Amino acid sequence: MPDVATPIAQATGPGTDAWPELLDAAARHAAEREHGIAEHRPQVAVLSCSDARIPPSVVFGRPAGDLFVVRIAGNTAADTAVASLEYAVTVLEVPTLVVLGHTGCGAIAAALDGVCDGSLAPVVEPLCELASRTGCGDPSELSRLNVAATIDGLAAASPAIAEAIAGGRLAVHGAVYDLATGELDGVDPSIIAERQQPAGGSGSAATSSTHIPQPPNRRTTHDCHPHPYRTCLGPTGSRDDRHRSVGAHHRRPHRR
Repeated sequence: MPDVATPIAQATGPGTDAWPELLDAAARHAAEREHGIAEHRPQVAVLSCSDARIPPSVVFGRPAGDLFVVRIAGNTAADTAVASLEYAVTVLEVPTLVVLGHTGCGAIAAALDGVCDGSLAPVVEPLCELASRTGCGDPSELSRLNVAATIDGLAAASPAIAEAIAGGRLAVHGAVYDLATGELDGVDPSIIAERQQPAGGSGSAATSSTHIPQPPNRRTTHDCHPHPYRTCLGPTGSRDDRHRSVGAHHRRPHRR
């Protein structure tokens, strides 16, 4: 019987259904664990990429129960991700939120290759738009800009998160994980403002979430909302620009 740490591809062979091995590993893990976790009280919320090489619990060396993790390819704050993070902030009352990118990101590479529509649009379009408005063509730098843009966008997308930040109840941090070295490189959110391209040839930089230029009627690849947490659904799709605040509908749990 393979060890729990044995890669599934090595244990079962590439292209083989891994479900039996997962069940065996789960049974072994349950037998080794002394007890379950009775309460759900994570201290950190993490928005990260879905890449299998960067599980946040492994990156940060944290045990089960410490991290509330939301994962989406490209680590952009799509509506469902924002809703989950609002739950972590308003109901679970996590005091720390981390946006985690990484080097070698496939979504970043696809955006720079111009793969910005079709079935991948909800994931890649925000990255394509970010590359367009910052003029960034370097994948490592775009990963950093994407983390910064997502941090900037979270507060604009979520009044509940913005309120928690303003009230000092939530600290937000960004970092890029280097797959080659295993090191974390902190990201200053202000870098996104420094990389804006002049808007409309007027010589003024595109600004933050409070000033949103109206897009043209005809949508093309980069005719997305100027914040990367929004998605465009293609030339015939509809854009959802609604700000959702699920946290406003939840009561804070009573702390005993």
